[in-house]
Amino acid sequence: MAAAAWRCHAYSASVNTFGGLDGAAEAASMLTHALADTTADGYERQWRRFARYCEDEGVSALPAAPTTVVCYLGTVLRRVTVSPGSLQNYLSQINTRHASVGFPRPALVHLPDFSWRVRWAALVATFLVTRRTGEVLDLELGEVTVRPDGGVHVQVRFHKGAERRSRLQRLNFDVLPARVGHYDPPVVCRRRRLADLHAARVPPSWLLFASPGMRREPTSDDMTSWLQAALQRLGISASPGVKWCGYSARGGGATALYLCGLSPPGVAQLLGHKGNDTRTTLAHYIDLLAPRSAEAWWLCGRYIP
Repeated sequence: MAAAAWRCHAYSASVNTFGGLDGAAEAASMLTHALADTTADGYERQWRRFARYCEDEGVSALPAAPTTVVCYLGTVLRRVTVSPGSLQNYLSQINTRHASVGFPRPALVHLPDFSWRVRWAALVATFLVTRRTGEVLDLELGEVTVRPDGGVHVQVRFHKGAERRSRLQRLNFDVLPARVGHYDPPVVCRRRRLADLHAARVPPSWLLFASPGMRREPTSDDMTSWLQAALQRLGISASPGVKWCGYSARGGGATALYLCGLSPPGVAQLLGHKGNDTRTTLAHYIDLLAPRSAEAWWLCGRYIP
């Protein structure tokens, strides 16, 4: 029965591949019946094992995402010793089953770069809330929630001065959604990160911006390297004498708020400077020579009445 079921899938996949040319049916039948019964039976059993894995993980098997296929291979490697050349045996049945119903073959698609998705989200978050790098990197999943209006609510638990207080006091921020009708990638970026973690069923204590595979907590030095690599990807280079580092994203947010009309004392308050003193704000965070731009309003105009 298993071999017959697999031959049915393989036949459909072959016909779809041949694109309806004359002789496609006969060619598909020839290739399908070239499989030994034991091979066809093994493919069907492998497909059913993959389908059970997807059901247990709460993800779709048909169609399956490329990342689902890769993670499934991880469970295969956990169970048995498999050489790299043998992995194709596990991919073939997944590709064939998809092709049999007209879906793209997931094992032939490039994986999305989840590490960069996390890094972009961390940089954008630092820009939007103008907080210290360490405060952003210490955020946990349970401290960031989606608002009813589509914005994001953030509670900063570890912040400068908090360790000197007799009781824990959180800083609360609301990243408002963009104006009605505007596409809002900065908030979408944050919400996508939340959705990824909730889908992975991680605990509320999970660090929001811990990159996949990182076996330690991210640091300010990591943020600096992420920013420099991101700018390099975008083809942006610093002006002579300018050095970008982790808190440059915070300075970018402060400058954008100033360009949108927020007063220096108001920017200092958001930055958390003692007594809303503008001296440090103007000296190190607000670029008074920065030109007004649509991009600044697009990012931070959400905070201006």
